[in-house]
Amino acid sequence: MIANKSFNLINPLARFVQKTNAQNAPSLRNSSGADLKVKRNVRFTKRNIINKAMNTVVILGTCHEETKNYKAEHIVDIMEGLQPSIIFEELPEEWKADLEFRKKNITGVESKAIITYIQRHPECKVIQYDIQYRNRTLKENNYFEMQKQFNAALEKLYKEGTLTSEDRLRFTHLYDIYKMRDRSLSNDHVRIINSTISDNLIRYKEKLAYNFYRDIVRKYEKLNVFKEFVYFIDRFWKIRNEAMVENVLTALKDKNDDIRSILLCGYEHREILKRLFIKHKNDIEIKEYWEIDVNRK
Repeated sequence: MIANKSFNLINPLARFVQKTNAQNAPSLRNSSGADLKVKRNVRFTKRNIINKAMNTVVILGTCHEETKNYKAEHIVDIMEGLQPSIIFEELPEEWKADLEFRKKNITGVESKAIITYIQRHPECKVIQYDIQYRNRTLKENNYFEMQKQFNAALEKLYKEGTLTSEDRLRFTHLYDIYKMRDRSLSNDHVRIINSTISDNLIRYKEKLAYNFYRDIVRKYEKLNVFKEFVYFIDRFWKIRNEAMVENVLTALKDKNDDIRSILLCGYEHREILKRLFIKHKNDIEIKEYWEIDVNRK
């Protein structure tokens, strides 16, 4: 059952101005005790602590695909101002995407920006920091097809009037939050995408969605088949983001003092990555791109 039946539809972000406790590290076993098909990066299995002066990492949330107000040129302009020594890219390490591979095979807004910047600054290093075997893990767990089936089954229950009045309210409220997210991704400028308002929206959406999905797959017989899927997407999301942080820390541990790097990540990763990096605030400094002194040599 939902803890609070009263929804503030005018200001849904208000619920997330309060601090929340850090969650425990997720298990790699599902509810029946079987191992999930999730492979961590080898670098993620062993913690490495930075024993040097703090390095600076700028976390830049992106839309993956260009929109009318967020294009590759905006990322390039930000990187030109920052002059990073390292660009962290949201790809698995095994891709090892050199410049020629990138030109032929990777079409996202981040890759377009990286191609332009590296051609101008070949001394800058690009490091892929996503969890190892990301795509293979999603494929082995039939993620995209299961997501499609789950959404269709849930929408059918809603249209048939099978959901209780409380669950209908939760469904429509969550749908409104998704629309807010999609409007932001389609229309907002880079500064808004990388703002506390957007971070709070994503954090609110993640909690709202998981609590709702977890409840309804238990409550409605026609959705019981999706129990393991809902468990998987929650566990993999947490494990993946933790792996990203560990991989960045590992990549920086042997670098010289005062390294400046930029971490390009999808809009929805930004908020959780920032929270996870807080645990390492004595080792690494997280900044917004507009907080950096662009005149520093």
